[in-house]
Amino acid sequence: MQHEVPDCVPSPRSLRSIAIAGAVGGLAGAAIKLVCEAIVPPRSPGREPPPGVIAANVVRAISGRELSSERKKQVALAIHWIFSVGTSVLYGVVVSRAPRATPVKGVGFGVAVWAGFHEVTLPLLRATPPLRELPIGEQANELISHAIFGTTVEYVRATTLAAMPARKRT
Repeated sequence: MQHEVPDCVPSPRSLRSIAIAGAVGGLAGAAIKLVCEAIVPPRSPGREPPPGVIAANVVRAISGRELSSERKKQVALAIHWIFSVGTSVLYGVVVSRAPRATPVKGVGFGVAVWAGFHEVTLPLLRATPPLRELPIGEQANELISHAIFGTTVEYVRATTLAAMPARKRT
């Protein structure tokens, strides 16, 4: 007789499989976030992507040099992909150990990323204007696109993990 495994039991998958599934989810999430930004730009015209601003500030502080506009765009894109994959791997590890942490199929993850980074960290790093100066439409755009990002990460992560063999128990 087979028993259903309650959703509070950690995943029987290896950490390697969990990380791979999280990374695949992160790649998909990063791609869908870029699609969202192409359809509805998340910033006012002329404002640079925050990762490019951070990179420019770091380079300026270390070397006194300025990054070109093109280099800022390249760095911002690289950081976008790396950050998406990194946070998604971490998310995958957390939900594999505590499956109830997948609130509303990843929406909570996306909203947490938005709140933690767009609403707190980026203004503190002066990579974005203070929140009181950001148009509500920009904040809403980022919130919605991050919810879509989180949902995508969770769907792709869970689908990828389900396709991988469970580790053998001894």
